[in-house]
Amino acid sequence: MVVFKESPAALEQDPHQKRLAKQLFDLIKAKQGEAKAQAFDATFKAANETGDWYTIVESLLAPVQVVFNELDVVVDADNRPKDKTEEVRNFFMVLYSVIVFNVKEDAELKRTVLLVCTTLMSNPKQHTEARLKLLMMLYNTFEDGASANKRPAILHEVLKCVLTYAGDAKQFDFVLPFLEYLDDWMTSYNLTEEEHRALLLTLADQMRKMDKRQDAFDYLQKHVNLLSKDEASSKDAEKQALRLVTDAITLPSIFQFDNVLQLPAVQALKKSNAPLIQLLEIFVNGDLNDLQSFQKKHPKIFEDEISFSACMSKLRLLVLATAAQGKTELELSEISQVLQVSVDETEVWIVRAIASGVIEGRIDQVRKLVTIQSAFQRVFGDDQWKSLDDRISDWIEHSEALLKVMGVKSTLGV
Repeated sequence: MVVFKESPAALEQDPHQKRLAKQLFDLIKAKQGEAKAQAFDATFKAANETGDWYTIVESLLAPVQVVFNELDVVVDADNRPKDKTEEVRNFFMVLYSVIVFNVKEDAELKRTVLLVCTTLMSNPKQHTEARLKLLMMLYNTFEDGASANKRPAILHEVLKCVLTYAGDAKQFDFVLPFLEYLDDWMTSYNLTEEEHRALLLTLADQMRKMDKRQDAFDYLQKHVNLLSKDEASSKDAEKQALRLVTDAITLPSIFQFDNVLQLPAVQALKKSNAPLIQLLEIFVNGDLNDLQSFQKKHPKIFEDEISFSACMSKLRLLVLATAAQGKTELELSEISQVLQVSVDETEVWIVRAIASGVIEGRIDQVRKLVTIQSAFQRVFGDDQWKSLDDRISDWIEHSEALLKVMGVKSTLGV
């Protein structure tokens, strides 16, 4: 399936590098003079005689800046601007077809395609949108038609370049709509686990650059989740796990901590960052007293990115969820004690808890209590799975009994 929309209509069936060389010669001659055009021609002819397609493509890409310069505003005889976008696109379309139809060996193809990517990515400040679209067109060249199943490694490499360049050129919003296909891509590319992790880390880094911290956290968690126990103690794993834990604690939208704590790379932090893991454990199953005691022992942990007041605020919501577990009602006075706030402040925290999704309920101001429909489960382990299984079994039994009653009534004509 072709995802990027800037796809060439069709690749030429008889591509020829000499056509591109002639175009470049004429363009260089017109813009830079006869001497430079002749120098290019000599370089290309020498490369062409080698029969090595990497060398040929390299010679065609060397002066490619002159092609991009055509995208700058040009005024014709009638003082009207000329749009050279299509001419530049056609140049690269033919170049891609030269590569597709002539470079057959996988390693050489990968090397040649990466040369094209490197050339397009060489300037993240000039003609950024055009360069990004050309990278996408290169992706489509290998995604389109029968070549897709044969070149998953090429697709993966080009996709990495698209994502990296989009981020460096501050054009990542341009590719965001296509990320919904990411899981399908990863499956079709037959990636190794290392390649899978690298792609997820690239996405996490780019999302962080855009200040999309929640998305960055989600991709980083998937990345760290793929680290094996053997890899969990590496320096890079430590760096990413440290970032993940810090994000989990500081992001106001993150309330589930047990799945972060159980990751091997996070567990490995106990050796190098024991206080941080202790703080994480408080968010898993601790209370406000635990956090206050921790702050007294480890005040320095709250001097940089992690705020003690923000931690208290988040933990208050989690403690309220714990207090509401298995209950249908909670008195405001009881909530006041649990949250260590005045009765007057209690309703504010209940509203925040409902808005955050940690509890579902309604304040009854007349009776001075909260009616509880459901509450967030801070830890979901074997006991919670058993409880859920029991509730589902009860629901099935009640449903079957109800169906039997309805069947009897139907038989009696009631």
